[in-house]
Amino acid sequence: MSIPIFENPCISNVYPSKKEVYLSGTRNGELSVYRVQLDIIESPMATLFANDINVNWTSTAAARCLNPSTAPSPQGAIMVFQQINRPVGHAYLFNNGSLSDFYFFSALESLVSTKLYATTLTSALSSYHLAYSNGFSFIGPPLPSWVSLRFGAMGGTRVSDMKVPAQEAKLVVGAESKNPTEGYAVIFDSYRSGMIVTTTHNTGNFSFITVQSKNAVVMNGNILTTEAIGVNAGESAYILDRDVGGQVKLFSIQPSSSAVLTPLNFSGLVPRFDSSIVATRISSNFVIYTVLNGTANFNLFDAATMTWSGSNLVSPPKPPVAPKETSDGPNIGAIVGGVVGGLVLLGLVGFLLYRNNRKKQPKPEQTKQDQQPPQQQQQQQQQQQQLASQQQFAPHMNMNSKPTDFQPQQTVQPMQQQHFSQYYPQGVPGVIYQPVYPSGVPQPMSAPTGSQPIFFQPQAPLTPLSQQPSPTSPSNPSSPATTVYSYGSPTVNSLSQQGQPGQAQYYYAAPGSAHQNHIPTP
Repeated sequence: MSIPIFENPCISNVYPSKKEVYLSGTRNGELSVYRVQLDIIESPMATLFANDINVNWTSTAAARCLNPSTAPSPQGAIMVFQQINRPVGHAYLFNNGSLSDFYFFSALESLVSTKLYATTLTSALSSYHLAYSNGFSFIGPPLPSWVSLRFGAMGGTRVSDMKVPAQEAKLVVGAESKNPTEGYAVIFDSYRSGMIVTTTHNTGNFSFITVQSKNAVVMNGNILTTEAIGVNAGESAYILDRDVGGQVKLFSIQPSSSAVLTPLNFSGLVPRFDSSIVATRISSNFVIYTVLNGTANFNLFDAATMTWSGSNLVSPPKPPVAPKETSDGPNIGAIVGGVVGGLVLLGLVGFLLYRNNRKKQPKPEQTKQDQQPPQQQQQQQQQQQQLASQQQFAPHMNMNSKPTDFQPQQTVQPMQQQHFSQYYPQGVPGVIYQPVYPSGVPQPMSAPTGSQPIFFQPQAPLTPLSQQPSPTSPSNPSSPATTVYSYGSPTVNSLSQQGQPGQAQYYYAAPGSAHQNHIPTP
């Protein structure tokens, strides 16, 4: 008959055959077990071996098929069908094709997933398994925890809590040891890291599995996906995962000798990966069962030859290949193309530089305007030069020497005249003068020119200076009068800078008629 399809199937080996497996699954209220011949794995033959009707069997619950021992007796159980979701229960399969009743675990609420369910040891009398439960308790409310399960060759079942340092595990896979009382559980707490837990198996009623030690898995940069599953194959543990191309990807680890997770390279074709994949060991090899496009398929992996057999095999992903050099001689076409491209690039760069320089050159009108600054700017520059000349002139002045000549330039205000009267004798005008220096003494400032409108430039003969005696001060009739000489309008419209002690003061005004200001002498 054709291979049946189940929503949540599981498979287990038929001891001691190396070419048969049990395929089991549930439909609502019914458990069916088929014995499948794999002599011609491309065309497997399935035969119904056992059947059980019970309302507790449900097709939506995940399941595990387990071997209760390595050497079952003729009267002993040859397989255990474990329904891990609620309701949690199991049944034993015997050689005569009968199934036991549905057994409950009263202290176990439910198990989380088949990916967190691993076989750590299978002996001639019993098998030990590690699983993570949603809730377990003999007394009080059930709490999430790791549990250990023991199935006997004669049908005995035990469950106990277990202290495992992995609360956020993603995947667990078991492996056996050369020591008949020890085993291993490889627990991946993430898809990038894991630990190897060494376990000791007990025959008591409690603590069937005891943690002895733990070591980190050497991942070597390997990353698992969320679809990865584990297979116990004696001392080796295998992990089947999906490759980038959709094919089966295989890793192996041997905790008894190494902590390194090693990816395996296949020879030949490989099967496709599907979320329905389940696996079991056959001696040192293992078999997988998948449903692709509505058809059930079996594939066998031979660990000795690293090859797959079965139906629906495809080519593995090809690794990237480095490009090969076609010739050892020079490539004339590439050289010529490079030279031509370089010349074109140089021409383009030269054109861009020429265009940029043309943009930066000013227009003739703009150049002429730049060469002729505005009159106001000239005046400000001349004023700054005049102030600098004043600072140079101050150290060379000698107030005690009498100037030989002067040029009046502005009407002196009363306070200004009082300021200058202290330097000159009575009768000498207290106005600003243009001194004449003896030969060899540098002149700090040149005479005004026609391009400097703010300096006094007589355009017509000036009215001769007149001297008038000032009237006697009303407040002090006996005080002598001071005569002041000035030119220009009384209103001053020009720059004025207050002098500092020891420095001369300059006053500039527009040319005009002369005026006399009579200031009483204090």
